[in-house]
Amino acid sequence: MVLNVLVILDKLVIFVCHNFKTIIFMRLKYILFAALALGVAYSSQAQNERKNEDGSAYTVIANPGEKADSQVRINWHADLDSGKKNYCIYTKRRDTKWKKAKKIRAHAEFCTAFDSLYSKKANGENFYEDAVFMRYKVELKGLEPDTEYMYRVGAGKGGQIRYFKTAPSSGAWSAAIISDFHSYTPLPKRLDAAMGMIGMLEKCNGGDFDIVLHVGDICAWGGSYSFWRSMYSEPYFSKYLWAGVNGNHDNMDRTSSRLSNDYFRYVNNNPDNGYDGEEGVCYHFTYGNALFIMLSTARACEARKALPQRRHGSGM
Repeated sequence: MVLNVLVILDKLVIFVCHNFKTIIFMRLKYILFAALALGVAYSSQAQNERKNEDGSAYTVIANPGEKADSQVRINWHADLDSGKKNYCIYTKRRDTKWKKAKKIRAHAEFCTAFDSLYSKKANGENFYEDAVFMRYKVELKGLEPDTEYMYRVGAGKGGQIRYFKTAPSSGAWSAAIISDFHSYTPLPKRLDAAMGMIGMLEKCNGGDFDIVLHVGDICAWGGSYSFWRSMYSEPYFSKYLWAGVNGNHDNMDRTSSRLSNDYFRYVNNNPDNGYDGEEGVCYHFTYGNALFIMLSTARACEARKALPQRRHGSGM
């Protein structure tokens, strides 16, 4: 069953699952649906905006906290020799000289979830992922609603400047929703088309969005870490707050022999308010006067596939 948008009086409750296969430009007063056209060429402007990684932090993303008007959660990775002390430095975007910047130390953990999984290089060559790194995450609290912030992450004071905007406490807001572009480095036009679609939606919006939402399957094989790292280097991942759900492709490796929600979990820092086994994967958050409930159908799909085998084996 496909879960859609349910509007109750002046409140908006949004159930999001992977089966929702459209891009949506949304305000509280109206909803504009746009078809996902992977044939759209990535704009030259967006290509020119692509920035190099800062050399220490990579696969960086900002996710909403449980109360997105005052909480934002940031996730990034760094090589093992970066040291365990990594920080997030942040301030309001208008504080251009960083005079009022705050610094928070990140929680660190060792990650091997993607290591040695069978994959493909951008040139089509088969290989096994070499992905052993430190994962860092912070939760920023006490932020002001409807406010633009900028931040840097890493072991030092430098690094690429990235941005996010907190949700309003009430009133209008805008979002772009995208899904199923199956980022795959041997076929870079998939990702180019998806980023080009966001650019097109910005033009329809007449400016920037407040948040970008994805509804799963943004990665061809979630176990292929190189796909995530390449995708997160795109400018829109450093420009916006992102929230998403775990699609079946995000939950699988190339051979479908190692299905795991760890792939999605370790490239995000979502609220840990999901049910057992799905913390940081299934979650909920409030954004303005909307409640988002982010669900995953990955386990249900696995159970359905296994059911006929069990029946056959038991003689049913």
